Amino acid sequence: MSQDVLKVALEKGVPYEEYVQQLIQRVEAQKDARFSDARQKTLYEYSRLNAQRFRRIGQSYRVPGKMCELVRALPGRQVWLLITEDWCGDTAQTMPYVAKWLSCNKNIDLRVLLRDEHPEIMDRYLTEGKRSIPVLVAFDEQGNELFRWGPRPAEAAAVLNAGLEAGLERKQAVQNMHLWYSRNRGKAVEQEFAEIFARLLGETDKPDHTAGSAA
Repeated sequence: MSQDVLKVALEKGVPYEEYVQQLIQRVEAQKDARFSDARQKTLYEYSRLNAQRFRRIGQSYRVPGKMCELVRALPGRQVWLLITEDWCGDTAQTMPYVAKWLSCNKNIDLRVLLRDEHPEIMDRYLTEGKRSIPVLVAFDEQGNELFRWGPRPAEAAAVLNAGLEAGLERKQAVQNMHLWYSRNRGKAVEQEFAEIFARLLGETDKPDHTAGSAA
């Protein structure tokens, strides 16, 4: 049971659409800032890019019919908790797709918590002992955990790891991964979540769905 996490998600979690607007506003408010700290400037640039990604994918992506059917079939009221930070590129490359799917099921409430403001929650969902983000955790009304996902699709992780193993600097390996995201257009995210949803619905065969598109 994770009723305490569900309670925090409902009381302090920001609805997804509201979070995206807050991110855009934070980026806009700092566009003329002079950063004395190089790291802060870098994080701002990441956040600025992510604001563009959230808007672009959110506006252009169309949910495939099969994906909508799966999401619509998910039972009961659910709360999905997304743990992230504004600068997290994997979030901006994946979660806009997830959010659009939920237009097919109004019984699912997607909430966002910032990792660094809630370390006690983050530490319950570590990946190999690290505070990797994003993490998406789904709960039913009783606080039972239904599934968790993150921090990136397996294919994206493979691209990143291949670059690092080839001796690329991490910055270049990450850039290669984001190029992969742009070309993949959400297909890998759809596939992984379709399999999760099929398991939740008790289906044994992997669903045959058509990936949507994002410009």
